[in-house]
Amino acid sequence: MAQSARTMRYQAPPRTGEGIGARILAWLLSWLVGLALLVGVVGWRYDVAYAGRIFEGVNVNGVWLGGLTPDEAASTLRAQVPQASDERMVLRLGEERWVPTTRDLGIHLDAEGTVQAAYNVGRKGSTVEQWLDRWTLWRGASGNAQTDPLYTRDPVAVDALLTRIANEVARDPRDATVQIQGLSASAIPELPGQQLDIEASRARLLEALANNERSVELVMVERQPNIVGAEAAAEKARALLGSDFVLYFDQPDYRQEGANVVPVAERRQWMIERTRLAELLGIYSTPTENGQHALDVRLRPEALREELQGIAATIAREPRDARFDYDPNTGALTPLIISQDGLRMDVDVSFANLEQAIAEGRNDVQLAVTAIPPEVATSDASKFNITGLAVEGFSDYTGSADEREVNLSVAASQYQGLVIPPGGIFSFNEHLGWVVDATGYEEGYIISGDRTEVDVGGGVCQVSTTFFRAALNAGFDIVERHAHAYRVSYYENGSPLGLDATIFSPIVDLKFRNNTENYYLIEIENNLEANTLAIKLYGPPTGKTVEINSTTLETIPHGPPIYEDDPALPAGVVEQVDWAHDGATIQVERIVRDAATGAEISRDTFMSQYDPWRDRFLRGTGAGE
Repeated sequence: MAQSARTMRYQAPPRTGEGIGARILAWLLSWLVGLALLVGVVGWRYDVAYAGRIFEGVNVNGVWLGGLTPDEAASTLRAQVPQASDERMVLRLGEERWVPTTRDLGIHLDAEGTVQAAYNVGRKGSTVEQWLDRWTLWRGASGNAQTDPLYTRDPVAVDALLTRIANEVARDPRDATVQIQGLSASAIPELPGQQLDIEASRARLLEALANNERSVELVMVERQPNIVGAEAAAEKARALLGSDFVLYFDQPDYRQEGANVVPVAERRQWMIERTRLAELLGIYSTPTENGQHALDVRLRPEALREELQGIAATIAREPRDARFDYDPNTGALTPLIISQDGLRMDVDVSFANLEQAIAEGRNDVQLAVTAIPPEVATSDASKFNITGLAVEGFSDYTGSADEREVNLSVAASQYQGLVIPPGGIFSFNEHLGWVVDATGYEEGYIISGDRTEVDVGGGVCQVSTTFFRAALNAGFDIVERHAHAYRVSYYENGSPLGLDATIFSPIVDLKFRNNTENYYLIEIENNLEANTLAIKLYGPPTGKTVEINSTTLETIPHGPPIYEDDPALPAGVVEQVDWAHDGATIQVERIVRDAATGAEISRDTFMSQYDPWRDRFLRGTGAGE
């Protein structure tokens, strides 16, 4: 046991190398610990020394702030750095320059923010980073820790400055135009405008400020004019005003050469002179693909149409039927009036022709005029096939006053030589013309309302009544007929009642239709000695027989005389102006049969309602002579 104890107390001798390494390690550890303590003490004393103060070595643009509190540093910066806000900034726009200060741009020193950045030097980041920053400050007290000043920017100030510049440089574009002076045209070309691109200029300016640049080129954009092409338009205007415009058409007509009627054509033309063309010119613009408008000069459509409508009015005429004289003894037809085509100008087509001529550089334009053939042409004479008198109407106007005879004679003459074509409708008013004293009519008695009055044209109804009877006898279709207001003795002379026809142009008319395939020529036979009027229709036989029956359905007695005071007549003078007639309701039946077979073709009834008519006297109440 004792020997074992001794064995346990035995210690091996130490190795020489391991002992030295341990001592070195221990020494290093103790040194590092000491150093750390020393650094900690120094750092603690450094922190204590600069508690609430900016470390030495920190400056802002050369303004030293070391050892100052933030408030002291802010005061120092405000005192020494504000001049930085008065630095000049050069704004360029081509050759133009603006030199505002940074203060004008709304840039101001942020003293508190700058001081906070300076105060954070040596105090931000990890402990190692902080000590490295402090070491740098301690080693380089001459200034290795410069902090840039911070500034605030007022965006309104930048926009206000750019807006002012934009207003100075803005130039509206000038549209192209053409000036017409007299017969000359000059071009005023378009001119682009310009304006400042505020958005792009602001971006450039802010970028320059961020990079501490003191010069920047602003952005200008060009404003294109809306209307272009003045020279081309002026050249077109000069071409339009270079010569007069000639408008023409070949008017068809006929000429009598011996026994023949020869078709001829006469060129009619109108001239729009250059001075008038200048008045008609208009300046227009049309959209282009790039959004602009091209300038154009052309004749104003509305004014040109008005010009053409005026020409159309002078050209317009109704067709004129031919008239003939028929000699029953020889059967010869002699033209009394040569037929004439009617004329109508199509304004729309003529306008299109004019525009096409302008486009082709021509100054002559053919007007679109259409000839309207008459119902009866002179050349139709060979179709008449007149074999003699086909039918006639007759009336007796015995007892008519002289002026009435004059009027019916003038009216009857209007129809001499007329030809009613197959299927043609005869209108009494169409051929009557103006019933005025200037055309040969005189004053006579006419029915006006409920009385007989003196007016121009009394007696014309004698002619219309005779035509009505001719149409009845021919078996023609009666299209329009009106009875007189009361019974007139002139229409009852040897004739059944109800065979009269009144007219009052242009309202009340007499119309009938030639319902055959034949032409019938009208000859007027007015016997002034016998006071008879005959309307004779020459042509082939109608192939019809006509039976006419007049029946009085009712008779209405007239009343007592009417006396009216008239101051225009001397006192005691009585003058009769209306004559009494009983009223009546008359029915006229016409039966038309085929002349060859006797078969009934048609049966017509014509009713006439005649009012009772009283004697009317004017009783003088005047002072007399």
